Amino acid sequence: MSGKKIPHSGIFSIPNFDKFVHASLFGMQVLLACFPFFRSSLASARLFFKIAICAVLYGIAMEFVQKYFTTDRAFDFWDMLADTVGAFTGYLCINFWYKRMLRKQQAIG
Repeated sequence: MSGKKIPHSGIFSIPNFDKFVHASLFGMQVLLACFPFFRSSLASARLFFKIAICAVLYGIAMEFVQKYFTTDRAFDFWDMLADTVGAFTGYLCINFWYKRMLRKQQAIG
C-alpha cells in the first residue's frame, strides 16, 4: 500500500507506528514459518534460526525492491532494522517454546 493511502489520524498518527507494524509482521512470519516443524523430527534451534535469517533477507530485499522497482514506495533502513528485530524476536519466542517442550518431554519420559 502506498504511504499516501494510510490515514494520518488515530493509531496511525503515533510516531514510528509503522516500525512496530514491521516488527510484528516479521515476528509473526517467523513464528508461522517455524510452527509446522515444531513437533517434527526436523525441528531444531538451527532450523528456526535459518528461517529467521530468510525472513531478514526477505525484508532487506523488499526494501531494495521498493527503492529500485516502485514509484510510490521508498527505501527505509529503519524498516529493515524493524524487520530484523521482529524476525529475531519471533526466533527467540519459538526457540524458547521449543526448548520448553523438549524439557517437558524429557521430564515425562
